[in-house]
Formats: sequence, C-alpha cells, structure tokens
Amino acid sequence: SLPGLTNLSPSGVAFNQRQDINITANVTDNTNVSVVRANITQPAGDSVIVTLIQSSTDIFNATYADADQLGNYTLQYLANDTSDNVNDSSIIYFRVNDSHAPNVTSVASAPTTGDQGATFNISAVVIDNANISQVFMNITGPGTGVYLQMRNVSSTYNELFNTTTSTAAGIWTATIYANDTSGLINRTA
Repeated sequence: SLPGLTNLSPSGVAFNQRQDINITANVTDNTNVSVVRANITQPAGDSVIVTLIQSSTDIFNATYADADQLGNYTLQYLANDTSDNVNDSSIIYFRVNDSHAPNVTSVASAPTTGDQGATFNISAVVIDNANISQVFMNITGPGTGVYLQMRNVSSTYNELFNTTTSTAAGIWTATIYANDTSGLINRTA
C-alpha cells in the first residue's frame, strides 16, 4: 500500500522573504519508508527538490532556505517506501511576502548651494527587492515646504526643485521617501 502522509506543514502560512521554512510530514507505511521528498514550485515556475530527513519514528523534516521569490509556492510531498510504492498526492501551499523596505542611498543635489532663483537637481538611488511604487521628496526650510514626485532613470530617481526670488533664503532640506508595491516605506534622515 501507499505510504500515508499527514500533518503536513507549512500549509497556508505566510513567511518573510529569505526566512527559513520548516517542512514537516508524518509518514507511515506498512513496510519501511525509503525516502520522503518535497517538490517545491517557486512563483516563477522553477522547481526545487528537498529531501526530508527522518527525525523520529514517523516524522520527516527539512529546512527550505531558498525563499527569495515573492509570491505563492506549491509544495508536493513524495513519499516512497521500500516496496517502491509512491504517494505523491499531497499538495500544500505557502506564501512568501516582502519584508524589506526600499533602500535609499546616494542622495545628492546639483548644485549644492545657489542663489535665489536657482534650480537644484535632487537625486537618490532607490533599490528594492520588489517593485517601487513611488519615490517623492519633501523639501523643508524657511517658508513653505513642498512635496515633489521623483522620476526614475535606471534606479536613480531625480526631480528639480526650482527656487524663485520669492523663495525664502536659507537652508533647505530634502527628505526622500520610497514606497514599494508591498506598502513598505523608507526615507532618508
């Protein structure tokens, strides 16, 4: 008869990206279990086979440490006994979510100082493991602040801050905010 597969995990659970995932199955058989494997199909469609190790009488487990892709994973258990009976009918699902906010670096202004009426090109490099939703800057200083949406040119976001003769003289600070499609936000200090 086919090996029995019960108490399968993880099932319907969400994990953070790059988090180790414990794969467990209770495998019983009327002869001896030869091997237990998990065929993991990643969101991009590629598959990885993980061999589970027997940790007690009927318990087999392994750690899956390659959950880099965001999205839904399919895990098919394959239990084979010494009589070459294979049970491959158990399938479970889990999800890997984004837990990393965008990284904002290399904030710069060209020029760094100027007279009233000057135009400043503010830029920042923004990188994320998912997709960037928006990048904007909040410019504060003497007088009224301004929010400006920044434009993307190959991971470098930039926007012009135009001063006028009516813009108050003094020190202005640009704080860059980056938001990814998972809703995670990072900002420069």
